[in-house]
Amino acid sequence: MLSKEQQLNLSESILNCIDKAISPKFGENVYNVIIANFETRFTLSKNEIASHPLLFETLLDDIFGTGIASELIKSSIFRELAHNFQIFEPDYFQKNMDKENVLSRAIEEIIKKAQ
Repeated sequence: MLSKEQQLNLSESILNCIDKAISPKFGENVYNVIIANFETRFTLSKNEIASHPLLFETLLDDIFGTGIASELIKSSIFRELAHNFQIFEPDYFQKNMDKENVLSRAIEEIIKKAQ
């Protein structure tokens, strides 16, 4: 079981990966819109994304639709998570993107392996 400090550090690492995946490629405004929507729609802090990955992934689909825009953002986030946590094969997302909730399952896997 992770301590509160370890949970916070893990959440911050996941959030940093999300920021690195979105801001440089899609713009800081896109990142800010996603975070603002998460916080207002679910009345949760951005630091709680790691605790609610399915809500986060659903939000991406709600904002960008279930087409290519959402998939590009999810793929970018996944690549950053895979690079940072080094627990996925590089082509894991592409092989599994047709499956539901691949991004939220990846975040859950990161948390599970950290415990």
